[in-house]
Amino acid sequence: SSTNSAIVAGTLNTITSSVQAFIGVGATNLIQTSSTHCAIVTGSDNNVTSAFQAFIGTGEMNDIVSSTRAFIGAGQLNIIQTSSTNSAIVAGYANVMTSSTETFLGSGQTNIISSSIQAFIGTGQENSVLSTTRGFIGTGQLNVIQTASTNSAIVSGYANIITSSAQAFVGAGESNIIQTTSTNSAIVSGRANTITSSIQAFIG
Repeated sequence: SSTNSAIVAGTLNTITSSVQAFIGVGATNLIQTSSTHCAIVTGSDNNVTSAFQAFIGTGEMNDIVSSTRAFIGAGQLNIIQTSSTNSAIVAGYANVMTSSTETFLGSGQTNIISSSIQAFIGTGQENSVLSTTRGFIGTGQLNVIQTASTNSAIVSGYANIITSSAQAFVGAGESNIIQTTSTNSAIVSGRANTITSSIQAFIG
C-alpha cells in the first residue's frame, strides 16, 4: 500500500508501495518500491524507485533509483542511481550520475559523473568526472577528470584529460593531458600538450 500519497491528474500514473509520494500530472509516471517523500510534478514515463526525498520536475523517461535527496529538473533519459546522495541533474539528454555525493550536472548530453564527491559538470557532451573529489568540467566535449584528481578543473575544450593529478587545470584546447601525479600543474590552451609526473608544471 501507499500511505499519504496523491496523484492529482494525468493518465496512467502509478504510485505503489511508497510513503508520502506525489505525482502532479502527466502520463505513465511511476513512483514505486518503498520510495519515501518523493515527487514527480509532470512529464511522461518518469520513474522513481527505492528512493528517499527524490524529485523529478518534468521531462520524459528520467529515472531516480536507489538514491537519497536526488533532483532531476527536466530533460530526457537522465538517470541518478546507485546510492547517489544530495545530487542534481538540472536538464539535458541521457546524462548519468551514479554512486556520487553532492554532485551537480547542469545540462548537456551523455555526460557522466560516477563514484565522485562534490563534482560539477556545467554542460557539454560526453564529458566525465570519475572517481574524483571536487572535479570541475565547465563545458566542451569528451573531456575527462578521473582517478583521484582532487580539486582539478577543465574549463572547456575537446578531449582533454586529467588523471591521477590533484589541483590540475586545463583551460581549453584539444587533446591536452595532465597525468601521473602532476600536482598543481596547468595547461592553459593549445593542442596535444602533455604534462606527466611533474609538480607545478605550466604550459601556456
